Amino acid sequence: MASDLVAHQQLIVLEEINLTVFAEVKDKDNSLSDKARAQRFLASPSEFRDAITNAANREGVPFVSVPPQYTSKTCHSCGVVNKDLESERQWSCPSCGVVHDRDENAAKNIAELGKSYFQRDKKGKK
Repeated sequence: MASDLVAHQQLIVLEEINLTVFAEVKDKDNSLSDKARAQRFLASPSEFRDAITNAANREGVPFVSVPPQYTSKTCHSCGVVNKDLESERQWSCPSCGVVHDRDENAAKNIAELGKSYFQRDKKGKK
């Protein structure tokens, strides 16, 4: 999957999230079987992230990480941050009224942040 993503030869943007919170702790009180634990490791988000990063570096595809702060709470349409937003999957912007799916809105904001970071870095390297 990482190779397929990199094959598009376009900027890749991922959120800088702490993936350790998704890790299962291996201890005696853990109800996961060894087989389930191994499968979880194979499909872990951190392994996938590393595979994307390595493939992008190998193929010369630009890769940018952006901070996750307010990506789902910022209205993609007008830029207002809805600090009152809790865990709602859908929300309406208190400023412009646009209705957002939380994940889709975050993805748009992450993409835009990545583009701006990439453009800034390109200008700084000239």
